[in-house]
Amino acid sequence: IPITTTINVNNTSNVITNSSQNISSSPLSSNFINLSSSSSNPIPSQTPLQTLTLGESIVYMKITPHNIFTIDGNRNLLKHEWSPIAQHIPSFPFHFKADPSVSSHKILKTGIPLMNIALGGNGGIGGSQLFAISSDGQYLISGGHWNNTFQIMRTDNAYYNNSGGNTNNRIVASVSHHKAIVTCLHLSSDDTTLITGSQDTTLMVWSTEKGIGAASFERPKNVLYGHSDKITDVVTNINLDLVVSSSLDGTCVIHSLRKAQLIRTLKHPCSYPIHLLTITNNARIIIFSNTDLKLHSFGINGDHLCQTDVSDRLYFMKETPNSEFLMTIGDKGVLVFRSIDDLSIVHKFSQFSSQITSAIATPSGDHILVGLNDGSLHAVTLQSKEANKQHLMSVIESFT
Repeated sequence: IPITTTINVNNTSNVITNSSQNISSSPLSSNFINLSSSSSNPIPSQTPLQTLTLGESIVYMKITPHNIFTIDGNRNLLKHEWSPIAQHIPSFPFHFKADPSVSSHKILKTGIPLMNIALGGNGGIGGSQLFAISSDGQYLISGGHWNNTFQIMRTDNAYYNNSGGNTNNRIVASVSHHKAIVTCLHLSSDDTTLITGSQDTTLMVWSTEKGIGAASFERPKNVLYGHSDKITDVVTNINLDLVVSSSLDGTCVIHSLRKAQLIRTLKHPCSYPIHLLTITNNARIIIFSNTDLKLHSFGINGDHLCQTDVSDRLYFMKETPNSEFLMTIGDKGVLVFRSIDDLSIVHKFSQFSSQITSAIATPSGDHILVGLNDGSLHAVTLQSKEANKQHLMSVIESFT
């Protein structure tokens, strides 16, 4: 399967094709978003980090200290190398080396096939709910499989090559405890707890304190109840000691993470099905329904704080690392930044050759990686008010 990796160095594009040994690590350019402005004017697109010719949209991404993982709609798992540039240059934020397995025709798939409804719109669920990768990048957890399992799989290429290229040899565990398809899962930020949600209306809590590869999945640590229809999303927050889940029954159920006790049940204001949720670090629970196309924000005490019309069917919603913005993506393929406080739009970003399908922030929060429907991956640099102020001060100091 051919790959074209395009690297922009000082505005000169070097295109590398079909040769894994020629794929080198080079600085990458990025686009800029000024989040101090509410303007939605298009921002010119620059050269992508990589462009795959697989024809599949990127549905999930994960950043670890040394790797960027991408999963596309055909379950292809790619493991790229990256590292920040020591002397930070805003337009060239980090080095990037594309996964050479594409050019060697050894692309990995995430275990057994997923259900047809598992990915995308039309009542399906997004990749952000179906996949999780451990913080060290060694293990992939996937749900949505037709046999009602969730699977643990090794990601390292060395293990794959030594096993003769057999994907099944990479599977550490195939766990079958739910009575219906696993529709969502979430790995806690410290990798000690895995939560799985299912069409069977239950949530299961799995202890992974010994590490994903060493964990025992013979039985769940706890089973959580409270929903009467398919669970659509689940998130955890270890600092708040909370597990929050949503369902087609129109409820959002809050449990304590450690004691597995039911704390509170929130209801959609119109009892509509809830398809997405997130819990922010400042204890806001934000939900979205494809029925009314609105975002609703609640406090953990149950107060309905605010709501806003979205006019799009969302399948991705995540808080930025600085807890200041909410990122959303929907069928329109636009990455929208919203204020966590009142859900108002801060910026819309869509000027690419293809629709945006996924996004993730780098650990510093200075850059956003966006995956597109055509399989390409782009870097976006965020410029906050504080960054603009620092830049202005540096300019002033240069003249004094």
